Amino acid sequence: MYDGIQTLAAIDKNKIGILALCALAMIFNYIWFFSAYVIARREKVYSIPIFCTLFWFAGDGTFVAHYSTWFNHYHHWYVELFWAALLFTVMFEVLYIVQAIQYARKELLPSSTPRQFAALILAGTVAAVVIWNFLNDVMGDPLAIAYFCIANAALPVMYVGILMRRRSSDGTAPVVWWGYLGMITCWFTALTLFFGPAFHSLWYLAMWAVCTVGGIGVLVAVKRLPKTLPESATTLRTRDETVRH
Repeated sequence: MYDGIQTLAAIDKNKIGILALCALAMIFNYIWFFSAYVIARREKVYSIPIFCTLFWFAGDGTFVAHYSTWFNHYHHWYVELFWAALLFTVMFEVLYIVQAIQYARKELLPSSTPRQFAALILAGTVAAVVIWNFLNDVMGDPLAIAYFCIANAALPVMYVGILMRRRSSDGTAPVVWWGYLGMITCWFTALTLFFGPAFHSLWYLAMWAVCTVGGIGVLVAVKRLPKTLPESATTLRTRDETVRH
């Protein structure tokens, strides 16, 4: 693992490059997050895999909750700016949890009642926070850099299951995946060029490859898969065809 103080020293030596690339990464991130939220609301289907929603909320929420670590212990501009940026991502993640409660029951657990499904999602959220903080305590990731790499890789890996189940592009669109690819490209480029030799290892580069190949793969699939007609539209079409015949 890396040393937090040494990494922050390397960051200070490359301030301009890191600020430029990380600012672009956050812009792409917000494009991706906002688009996913809007699409889910419009199509009434959850847009982010449940695992990712809970994992990100636990990880990003933990980072935000550790205010004293970033502003008092390290007192460094990089972690302070990251803390401020993550405030907005946590807000989106809360909205994703709400959307999961609203839209995922019919797809994932139709036999449950709305209250039962909401209780299950909320219980999962609590469990994710507990499990993540346990892992974070033993992982040795002082600046949460390894966490962000894992969080980035989780989306395309977990989204494959959604595509296989739905066999459509419902709940997503190419703009989400272009935003994702823009974000991970800027993030891993900054990490490799400016964060120090610890981030030149095979495994960090392999994580970059997983994110890139996975993101491109899902983007291609989303472009090729059709949108499923809403139930009401399908019913109306069936009725029209019946009347004609």
